[in-house]
Amino acid sequence: MTKIRALYINEMIKISKKISILVMAAIMIFGTIGFGALMKLQENLMEQDYYHGDDQEWMQEEMKRTINDLEDEIENLQARLEDIDKEADPAAYEETLEMIASNQDHLEINEMALDQGIMLMFSDNYLTDTLYKTTAIKEQIRQLERQDGDESKAEATRLQDLLEKYQQLIVDKNFSTFIELEKEAAAADPFMSDSDKKIESERLDLWYKIDPTGGVENSNNSYVIQETL
Repeated sequence: MTKIRALYINEMIKISKKISILVMAAIMIFGTIGFGALMKLQENLMEQDYYHGDDQEWMQEEMKRTINDLEDEIENLQARLEDIDKEADPAAYEETLEMIASNQDHLEINEMALDQGIMLMFSDNYLTDTLYKTTAIKEQIRQLERQDGDESKAEATRLQDLLEKYQQLIVDKNFSTFIELEKEAAAADPFMSDSDKKIESERLDLWYKIDPTGGVENSNNSYVIQETL
């Protein structure tokens, strides 16, 4: 009986060893396949980055195509506007006017970006932020101009002044000036509390210390930094 039990245990040990070997083999096979697939994916991404992400000429051509598309869209919207009876459907008329203005805003920042060598659609830094801010400010100004009252007019004037400073910043390309403008905008924002203004000022100071170029030298780091802050 003892011999039978010993023989049984011995056979079970052999079987378990075989199973362990099979499991380890399977892990190695799938690991090798997975590693190969991962390396292939990385290779494809690097090729894509080489042929597109770091290709200045390709990016400029894409921006030119975007400009052409925006010009076509504005032309189509203007044709649509001519077919709308302003008296019969004032809402549709005003909505189409705003769509034209919005597309015009995006056309202008793409043209400015192309002129200044800023890869608007392919980078994330304080210059691209500034360009997008100008479109947001223009929309706010249009909304304020539709309203009556001295407060609305005063706010529209303040925003117009801020807009011109941001537009000049695109030409000057000075990150420290951007930080000061952001602080100025926060300090004058009537919708921010004093504590929020202080937090925003501290955030901007920290951003400048961590990334003195504002993401111009490394766009990926800029995105991570801004998301973290």
